[in-house]
Amino acid sequence: MSVHARELAGDARWLPHRLIDGGRGLRFVRADRDAQRAATFLDDASLGEGATRVDATMGDVVAAPVPGPAPMHFIFHSAFARSTLLARAMDLPGVAMGLKEPIVLNDAAQLHGQRRLAREVLALTLGLLGRPLAEGEAVIVKPSNIVNGLMPTLMALRPDARALLLYRDLPGYLRSIARKGMFGRVWARQMALHFRTDAPFDAGFSEADRFVHTDLQAAALGWLIQHAQFAALARALPDRVRLLDAAALATAPREAFAATLRWFGLALDEAAVDDVVKGPAFSEDSKRIGERFGGEGSGQDAPVDEAEVRMVTEWIQAIARHVGATLDFGPKLLG
Repeated sequence: MSVHARELAGDARWLPHRLIDGGRGLRFVRADRDAQRAATFLDDASLGEGATRVDATMGDVVAAPVPGPAPMHFIFHSAFARSTLLARAMDLPGVAMGLKEPIVLNDAAQLHGQRRLAREVLALTLGLLGRPLAEGEAVIVKPSNIVNGLMPTLMALRPDARALLLYRDLPGYLRSIARKGMFGRVWARQMALHFRTDAPFDAGFSEADRFVHTDLQAAALGWLIQHAQFAALARALPDRVRLLDAAALATAPREAFAATLRWFGLALDEAAVDDVVKGPAFSEDSKRIGERFGGEGSGQDAPVDEAEVRMVTEWIQAIARHVGATLDFGPKLLG
């Protein structure tokens, strides 16, 4: 074991960042609390080129002693569900820290057909992500929704973890994609392509069929697959999973945040809860830290065809009935 591997594994400020050499190595990035707070996501673009990066072999990292893990919980989401807002709100020194989409988990999700390697990599990665930045803190991990196919594995590797499944209603999801114009529509097709290998049902579409779907039809299929994954997890782990409609973070932010804290077993006094809800996590744009949150529609968004949104919503409801995918799929955090 190299000396630097011992240092990397022993300090939570060294985040496991990327899988390298086909999963035989691990790249770490130096990111203290301030750097993580300033980053939209824990990816290369947000952390910046100036962040120090160090590579180590998996063998050296496995051999290095890792501090005892903190309590860990997960925020899984279906995208456009205010999950980044909630993860930012978990920046609670002395109580918890929210990790916003560590990209190393995305790398693990790309290990298609290598389930044993993926599980070994995830076990090591979760151990490293579970090092608290400060004594007594819990770690709240919000993976990218690309990682949703690994939810059962992540929960199995951390048997004491609880999960919050944060979801968005389909019309709102489709509007968010449409407002982003071409880039949103390309992203939607990429997600549909990724999720088709993890779909818990067969909708009966051939590859040729998928090619002629509209962008919003592709987006809706990806949304339905994610919700079917959520439903399967909720059925398998009813005592460890709760659902939260993203709308509650806008309409009842204090109640939603306080309920999330209770679900994760985090103690925060009433005044501190109020401070968080009145603070930047709930008032700033989570994707543009420092800018005021203006809700849906910035005046520069692409137009939304409400007739298309309505037709695609009715189409996916018919598909859900056909494949037996329920849209009311588990225990709620609120209500």
